[in-house]
Amino acid sequence: MEEVRIPEQLSNFNLVQPTEEGILLATSRCEYSRPPNPNGKFFGEDGACLGEMVLGDGVQDMQTTKAGGIWASYFDEGIFGNLGWTNPIGSHGLLRFDRCGQRKFEFHPTRGLHPIFDCYALNVVNDQEAWCCYYTEFPLVQIVDDQIVGVWDCPIQGSSVFAVFGDLVLMQGAYDRFREWTIMTLLSGGQMRTEWTGLFHIDDETGAPLSSPWRASRGSSVWILQDGTIYHLDLCDLR
Repeated sequence: MEEVRIPEQLSNFNLVQPTEEGILLATSRCEYSRPPNPNGKFFGEDGACLGEMVLGDGVQDMQTTKAGGIWASYFDEGIFGNLGWTNPIGSHGLLRFDRCGQRKFEFHPTRGLHPIFDCYALNVVNDQEAWCCYYTEFPLVQIVDDQIVGVWDCPIQGSSVFAVFGDLVLMQGAYDRFREWTIMTLLSGGQMRTEWTGLFHIDDETGAPLSSPWRASRGSSVWILQDGTIYHLDLCDLR
């Protein structure tokens, strides 16, 4: 485990992602100003600030890629505007920025999809592939090379964490039902078949079930933070 110390910072950073040079720290909230104040900062492994960027207000999640892409999803206030924003940066609900803060992708719903009103869950698999699930209809959407290539009707509404591997999806229960998980298979025609659903316990090293709501996912992996320890579950192991 590596430790990076960031000195003399007053921002309430609540989002963190790795970068080639070190880490990117960001805040979810950002009041409007002219010009907008950066709410994302790049730091090197020595803690030195290497640059800044504006992500806008209402950032729900942030995930980086090895090639330098920065994906940001937004909740409703970041999409419709608050804290002085009349033309919010996050109005499309899901964006990808480059290292300089330039927008390289904005979510535009294809035929049959609704716009994003609140992006509940984001999973960036690699430099080419990302997935999202959003309010109001909660479709599960696959994006490859900036194109929407797959849409499935998701039976779970309100989940904030999911993992994907091949044609399998592991999804956390809706809203605050974080101890419930469902395994589903992606079918042709935009349907999903439930293989298993219910309460299953991910145990710690003593055999006690993990109860923390702090969970995150990337690709086929889910991580759970409890009492200062990070636990890892891979969907590949459940196949």
